[in-house]
Amino acid sequence: MVAPLKGLVALGILIFFKYSVGDGKWCTSPQYIELAKEGTILCSLRGVYAISWYNSTILRNEYPIIHYKHFRKSGSGYESGEFDIYPNGSLIITNVSLKHDHYFAVEYLQSESSVSVVINVDVIVIVKPQLSFPAVDACENVSKLCFRNIDKDNLSCSVELARPNVHLRWTTKTVFGDKNISFHQQSESNGHLFTSRVSTTDAFKYTSRLALAACTAHTLPEMLESNEYLILLQNSNQSILNAEPVVRYVERYSRIELPCAENSIGFLAWWEVDLPSRRFSHPLLYAVLMGNLRNEILEKGYEMGGDGSLIVPQVDIANNGMYSCIFGNGVSDGTTLYEIILYVNPIPNYPVIEGCNHDKYCVLDVEDEGNLTCSVYGIRPKVQLHWMAFKKQESISFKPQNISVEERMGTFDISLTSAYHSNFRAGDRITLVCKVTSPDVALFDMATTIDLIFSEVLQVTTIEATVRNNLSPPKKLATTIIVIVAVVLVIGAAFIYKVIRQKLRQSTSEIINEERHEMLPSQPSKNKDTEELMIYLQERNEHLCEALDKIKNNEHKEVEEILRKVCFMGVEISGDEKLQKSAIYLLNIATKKGVYIKSVILRGCFGSVDRKASVITTTLNQRLTSKTNFTQLNIDFRNKSLRTADLQDVKRLFGFASKCPRLRTLKFTNCVLPLQFDDISVFKDLSKNNVEVYWENSVLIPKYRLNLSNGQWEDDADGSQLNENDYNHVMAFLSEETYIPGYLQILKGSRNYSPRQMVLAEGIFQTMERFFKLHGAETIDTPLFELKETFVQNFEPEYSRLMYYLNDQGNESVSLRFDLTIPFVRYIEINNVTNMKRYHIGKVYRREGSVMKGRRCGEFYQCDFDIAGKYDRMVPDAECIQIICTVLKELNVGEFIVKVNHHKVLHGLSKLLDVPKDDIVKLSDLIDHEPHISTTDISRIFNDKQLSYEEAKLAKLQEYLKIKGGKDQIETLLQDGNLLSTEEAKEGLRDLELLFQFCDDLGIVEQVQFEMDLTRSLGYYTGLVFEAVLKVPRQRMDKNFKAKGILANGGRFDNLVSKLTRNRSTVPCVGFTFDCEQLFTLLEIKEEIKKLPTRATEVLVTSDNPHMAREILKLCKQLWDAGVKTEIAHKSHKIITDADKKSIAVKVSFEKEETDRVAIVTTSLGTKEYVGRSEVVSIVKQRLLNWKEQKMAAERNEKPRKK
Repeated sequence: MVAPLKGLVALGILIFFKYSVGDGKWCTSPQYIELAKEGTILCSLRGVYAISWYNSTILRNEYPIIHYKHFRKSGSGYESGEFDIYPNGSLIITNVSLKHDHYFAVEYLQSESSVSVVINVDVIVIVKPQLSFPAVDACENVSKLCFRNIDKDNLSCSVELARPNVHLRWTTKTVFGDKNISFHQQSESNGHLFTSRVSTTDAFKYTSRLALAACTAHTLPEMLESNEYLILLQNSNQSILNAEPVVRYVERYSRIELPCAENSIGFLAWWEVDLPSRRFSHPLLYAVLMGNLRNEILEKGYEMGGDGSLIVPQVDIANNGMYSCIFGNGVSDGTTLYEIILYVNPIPNYPVIEGCNHDKYCVLDVEDEGNLTCSVYGIRPKVQLHWMAFKKQESISFKPQNISVEERMGTFDISLTSAYHSNFRAGDRITLVCKVTSPDVALFDMATTIDLIFSEVLQVTTIEATVRNNLSPPKKLATTIIVIVAVVLVIGAAFIYKVIRQKLRQSTSEIINEERHEMLPSQPSKNKDTEELMIYLQERNEHLCEALDKIKNNEHKEVEEILRKVCFMGVEISGDEKLQKSAIYLLNIATKKGVYIKSVILRGCFGSVDRKASVITTTLNQRLTSKTNFTQLNIDFRNKSLRTADLQDVKRLFGFASKCPRLRTLKFTNCVLPLQFDDISVFKDLSKNNVEVYWENSVLIPKYRLNLSNGQWEDDADGSQLNENDYNHVMAFLSEETYIPGYLQILKGSRNYSPRQMVLAEGIFQTMERFFKLHGAETIDTPLFELKETFVQNFEPEYSRLMYYLNDQGNESVSLRFDLTIPFVRYIEINNVTNMKRYHIGKVYRREGSVMKGRRCGEFYQCDFDIAGKYDRMVPDAECIQIICTVLKELNVGEFIVKVNHHKVLHGLSKLLDVPKDDIVKLSDLIDHEPHISTTDISRIFNDKQLSYEEAKLAKLQEYLKIKGGKDQIETLLQDGNLLSTEEAKEGLRDLELLFQFCDDLGIVEQVQFEMDLTRSLGYYTGLVFEAVLKVPRQRMDKNFKAKGILANGGRFDNLVSKLTRNRSTVPCVGFTFDCEQLFTLLEIKEEIKKLPTRATEVLVTSDNPHMAREILKLCKQLWDAGVKTEIAHKSHKIITDADKKSIAVKVSFEKEETDRVAIVTTSLGTKEYVGRSEVVSIVKQRLLNWKEQKMAAERNEKPRKK
């Protein structure tokens, strides 16, 4: 025990003398200083009498290089400027070189009479490598993590040109810690610098598919910012040829999330898989989930979930295919394979029969032979159509004649025309079904049922010919008369039959329904599963006639397949007791048979929940247990009179959800929930079972997800927390939107405007119109639809998918109005206009599903202003910008700027650097989204897109595109000889110089800013382009606005008229559009919209006497004739809000039984006076005039206060 203790004491003494020499005096050793920089040898020798530094540890016959005494410095090193000293004794080497790599000695005296103390310091000169982390040869070494798919694991890592030598090693990362692998290390010297290299062929020692290798550097001192570089390796020799994919059916434009693995994952890579070869095509993203999350998205349009899942926010045609996740934890790995099958439901959602009006049950008059055509429109994937008899025993045969398939924007229009033959008699009726079938049986199960009524075929011509051939000439006349009479009788009978049949037609639907009812077993079925499933299918799926037929015939093997189809689409519990009972029974047998149930919706029938028994009871006492195997539960309060969900019920539902074995999503819709839940203990089990809770009310309100860790709602789109203002916005929406019984819903992509919202919109439109007219503009209107080619030929191909297409009765393809500019150009051509200032406020239509979160629907308002014709250069352009600035200031939207650029400058830049204009746009978008992106990253992204450029060229282009500023910046660019070498750039800069001069004259130059990266559609605009954006978007704006909150945008389009008309000279045009929906949302948030009056009422006429109705109407007639805005209000009148009351200036009332005089109350003064009936109109008008003058004076006094 004594020996170890002595060793510890000796070690402590050694450490003490290495770093200090008593009395708090110390100098550490060794110390490191960097070559070619100023270096400091640190010491703490404050308060000593004298200090001397020596260039050697042998002090005999040595002179100090620097001496410090009484704040004075001396010595040869100090005088030459090579050394200096701090008051605490630290030595400064002004420029470190290799000759300083040795031991130094410092000697100091504590006092004039004390003995000197000497400390030796080992000084080591270091050189840091160019890269601040170990470099792996297989990677670009831009970040500290890379991903490679390799066929061999020969890895090499290095630290080059460093001093002293750096020791490297390879390891592999696992969730259990680092594991050693074999490696080979070598070192090279180049003079005073060293290059260390380490290689390994053992990266896949512990796994076969995926490994995370780490190259680690050990340096003293720490010369690197990061001592570790990670490379995620995938073994390309591993294939997935024999793997069976999990098929996921996804509706177009919907969101899908593909889990990677259920077990612990350390790292992963997602790939798109080539379908024919079943080999990895190209990577989508990779991630390391251990420690700090590190991931990189390699393909746009994909996201990663927190657990490594692959998220496709909007699935489209390009996403149809196979995907694989390779995952591992360092000691084991695996593969998950998915196949996404995109489907698009047809419009309408059933087969269309030619000759039928599908608003009601279809009955067709036919002969015993003929053709029937059945079609589906806009469906994906391809399906087959089949004709069949509703009842199998009925004899009718079909022969396919023609199957046509036309592809349109990724979907298919499919038509089947079949010839039929039957032996039915006249007046017989048969029920036929046109059924859709698909190899993907879970997708489409739809059919349309029609009735055929067979008409009598008259063979008059044949009879007549036969008679003529068999009779002699004398008898022909008499015979002919007989035949004519017979024909008349037959025709009369046919007419009578037709009238009778027309009456029968009115009750056809009832007859069919009765027959279908008769198809049900008259006695209770022995198989209860079949019976309950029949009820559900009969009520919910009117087109599943084949299914009903199979159930009726007790084909039990088919019942389970039908059950799978129904459960895959989701099961709704609603309606009467019989239907609720059948739906819950269906869920029970599906759970018993292990059938996957996608979702359960309780629509307007939620009653209560028993948390202990884990049972939900509906309003009609039907019970849904937690043992049911559904993955999503939606509680829809739509039909409840009170839309506020009971808090205790909600908490019990949380408990119920935590006990459902497969539940992953609990959703509340069309109800009021609290802003946050204070008691978060109820969320523990939900969080443990990975159950997510959502609150969703409308496409016009964000979808919110409950944060189970704090009980607060978060926007599902951007993760921002629901604050009180946003919550009040939701409450206001719910209070104004009324759901009509019968589930009447507004079409997705459209919206209603409440009276208050329309008051706000009208105010915005009036402001715009006022300034448009101030500049001499006139308005036009154009049709809501145009010929399809009018829009398609004038926009880039990607815009065509955003257009709404229609077919008129003449089979002419038309499109709903996509914008207001193309119709204006058409108007110019048709009316031979050469000069015009025009504005147009109207609705346009675009399939912008993704922008719904940004408050813009498929139908929205646009406000355009355009100047067509030849004017002085840049004058109309400056006028457009001046109007934008004036309108936005008048609307008080907040601080904004108008960004400007010129396409001729961009064209000149394209020629100067030999880079296509489209690539300039791509680079501009990159810089816009990632301002600090490096040239190396840009080069890599361009190379991935087969766009190869030298980094020097990209760096120069990037430098140009980052230029922004005011008129001074334009003057600087006019001095750029390289840019001015192209004529287009020179012309564009001269235009911009003139524009800034005009803006200065108009007093708006402070709001205008030149930005080189503004690249609005290069195929559309020809000169100046501009857009007005908020200067500092607020948090709320970020959620409601797209990207940068563009309020207005436009530019010059001189070639559009000639391009569209093809036969006229050019009509120069410049113009812009206000994004009205953006302005509505912005001002709706800024303004207290509830304070806006929705009525223009100035006078309110009332009476306490219910029998005075005639007198009230007479008085109102007088006021209406005088142009006074008047409204009748009774004692029970409650619809006038506080905001509306503020607009009412005068109240006129009949009191008691008096009819000769009325009481007039002036609301602003609170005065009351009685006047005769003959004086009412004149006095009311005088009081209104006084009220308006007071109101205008108050507004004038209020304006300076607002400023």
